[in-house]
Amino acid sequence: MPAAGLRKGAALPMALLAWTVALTVAGFLAFRRYQAGMASDMRFDLETFYLPAAQAIARGETPYSVDGYVYSPLIAVVLSPLVDTPWVEETWTVSLVVAALLTCVLASLASTRGMSAPMRAGVFGLAAITLMSSWPMTVGVWMGQVDLLVALCVAAAMFAAAIGTRGLAGLSLGVAALVKTWPAALLLWLLRAPRGDSGVAEPLVASPILRVATTIVLLEWVVALRSSGCRGRATPSSRCPRSRSAYCSCSCSLSRDAPDTAR
Repeated sequence: MPAAGLRKGAALPMALLAWTVALTVAGFLAFRRYQAGMASDMRFDLETFYLPAAQAIARGETPYSVDGYVYSPLIAVVLSPLVDTPWVEETWTVSLVVAALLTCVLASLASTRGMSAPMRAGVFGLAAITLMSSWPMTVGVWMGQVDLLVALCVAAAMFAAAIGTRGLAGLSLGVAALVKTWPAALLLWLLRAPRGDSGVAEPLVASPILRVATTIVLLEWVVALRSSGCRGRATPSSRCPRSRSAYCSCSCSLSRDAPDTAR
């Protein structure tokens, strides 16, 4: 018993030290990523799609009156209270960086259940270093994209499924599917029939995750279909004349001479 007590007493300081180091490193990298994001002048998605759509919402119009806006109205609705504030870009950049941090926390906690606290802290630190140093996050923060918010919702679904709250996992996936359609495919991972006390699998239609997520996705489709301003695919923006798709390609929008070619 004394030896076990000593081991437990030593484990707590080690856990605190490991998490302190991991959170410090992650916080430093997040701050650097915020600085880099604010130094960028290539917020293509934010300035071309999201903010104009939010301004349309603030005027009482449909967000789909904005050329190229083919996303869920949720993004425009969330941004609409900030359209007339001078700190809208700072708020959006902070939201993306914080979402990246929370994604690392939730995903690491969900995937390391049963491990010791120092090991879980190490996994979180590795996840934070990997994500904060990745090129996709760099581009996402520079251009003001919503992918990090989607990643946060997916990580929240992972964590909720890991602790057994299937309804919350379905809600998180549903919100993610409101922003981007592809997270709905993750239902194939989460939609495992729960087992009752008898050990017999319940029908999938009885799964809370299916009911909640499917309802939210269907509501998104209804809102999109009822929006009279939606015209399907958008035309390439004049800010990126070399892009042949509905969205500006990364190679075009990130090129140094893109502003010159747009004149």
